[in-house]
Amino acid sequence: MRSFIAAALSGMLFASLAAIYLLQPNLLLLGLIVFILFIGIVIAFSGTARELFMLGVFVMLISSMAVFLYARQSLNEVAASLVAILWAFAFYAIVRVLLQSTLFVPANTLLIAKRLSGLEFRVGTARVWRPLPLFERALAMMPLYNLTTDVPVNDIETKAIQTVKHVLVNVVYKINRDMPMKVYSGPDYPNRISFANEVAQSLKMDRFKAMQDQRFWEELLHKYMHPITDGVLRDVVYAETQRAIDTSTDRERLLDLTREKLQEAVQPLGLEIVGVSFDRIEQEERRLRVYKRQNKINADTEDARLEAERAATRARLVGEAEADVRVYAIIEWIKALQDQEVDLSIDDKQALIRNALKELNELGRPSRLQVEVGTPQAQKE
Repeated sequence: MRSFIAAALSGMLFASLAAIYLLQPNLLLLGLIVFILFIGIVIAFSGTARELFMLGVFVMLISSMAVFLYARQSLNEVAASLVAILWAFAFYAIVRVLLQSTLFVPANTLLIAKRLSGLEFRVGTARVWRPLPLFERALAMMPLYNLTTDVPVNDIETKAIQTVKHVLVNVVYKINRDMPMKVYSGPDYPNRISFANEVAQSLKMDRFKAMQDQRFWEELLHKYMHPITDGVLRDVVYAETQRAIDTSTDRERLLDLTREKLQEAVQPLGLEIVGVSFDRIEQEERRLRVYKRQNKINADTEDARLEAERAATRARLVGEAEADVRVYAIIEWIKALQDQEVDLSIDDKQALIRNALKELNELGRPSRLQVEVGTPQAQKE
């Protein structure tokens, strides 16, 4: 359709400019005509929809000027002006008829049409010919952009038969553009047609007309997603959790599993999961009080254990310091006796130190100098 419109505008622009040149031929006008024609062809085949519309207005003005110049040769200026105005209205009417004979496919939208040659799939932005009456028809206009829905799931049981009061699941998904006919066919539900009829009635259309509206597919797919998400979340929570509170403490893992299982569930429908999140998790008040109380008991127990360990460490360090001081005092006493030339054998020195260490051990205060008593250096001292 775009190519046809571009070719028609380019041809009319060429005919109008050629007619103007034949009436008033000169080199300057020829150069201007060639330049305008070149710019017009570029816009016609590569410009945006808005640029194509502006080109259409320009072509209407140029062609009206050409009609006016030709009519003036045989009519007066007033009559020639009326002819040019009539041509402009005729041009507008032709364009309007052409537009009414086409369908506009918005951006990020997929049109499915049944043609004589088979199924046609067109992704917007595009403008296509309307299906021929009795022989062809448009089947659906589906959104390809991301869709979002919130699914409330209540009273979810865990493996230990505890209950999660409420989880609000936010699901972001989209139609897989490679499998649109699976979306069109819908799930193998007995009430599939009744779902579609309900949505069509809410839009005040019959089902076949509503299927050509993106809003129909948004609402219908939301209706599909709610029971699927509800079932998937219940299965995941029951299989993966013992306590209700685990849905809060193990949130990220359950979220990943839910997304994975949900993708498996909706893939046969031609859908693709973009993201899943738990916007809210509510526990039963009784379970929440028990959990908070248990957390407080655990925290208090841990604090008491750490305080006891710190106290034991302080006692041990003080005891070791006292023991070291006593042993060093004995060694200094032995050195003082040696300085006074009191004859003490090595065995006497070792006996004094061992007796001191034995006494400290009986008091529960071992000294780190015990390991040094048997060394040659300690024996020499």
